[in-house]
Amino acid sequence: MKLRFPMQRTGRRMAAGYTVLEVMMAGSITVLVLGALLMLVLQLAREQKFGLADGSVQHQAGLVEDQITQILRSMNATESTVFADPVAGSPGCFRRIIVAEGQAPVFPREELYFNPASMRLIHDPNRGVGGDDVVLCKPSAFAALRDLYFYPSLKTGNLTDSTAVNVVMKLDDDGYSMRKDSAGAIKKMSVNRYFTVKFRN
Repeated sequence: MKLRFPMQRTGRRMAAGYTVLEVMMAGSITVLVLGALLMLVLQLAREQKFGLADGSVQHQAGLVEDQITQILRSMNATESTVFADPVAGSPGCFRRIIVAEGQAPVFPREELYFNPASMRLIHDPNRGVGGDDVVLCKPSAFAALRDLYFYPSLKTGNLTDSTAVNVVMKLDDDGYSMRKDSAGAIKKMSVNRYFTVKFRN
């Protein structure tokens, strides 16, 4: 009986590997792809910051408008409205308004005023009492109230309408979004609001 031995392979198995040129090409492509992904991530982060800044300014503007509207709507239209602190260069516009919910002495005179130096909007619920001022708006990391003023409404014939008051305000993000203009300077995102509030009859 003859034993058969498996045939021995005489050929060498080809060794698998990459050449230096292939490794360099693969590395270059990887760097390009990672660079593109990094640029995309940075752009998305920048746009997200812009959106956050814009939303914060709009939110703050809405809060300030709601606070002013709530206070002035509760005032009595039959009580005299006093405008004070005229805005320089803007005739008929004032930083301060004095109103009341009803006749004195039952109802105190109240005051709303904007301090442009500190950029604060303040409500004084009783002008006869000191130290009770309430700050309705002050600068934050996301938004700053740059300007706010009041001016009286007019009826037909340019007569003063004592039942309503107009409010103009301007807010911006104080450069939080880090937007830049064509010259490379930081550009602030601004929001302007104009609205009219009717007093209570």
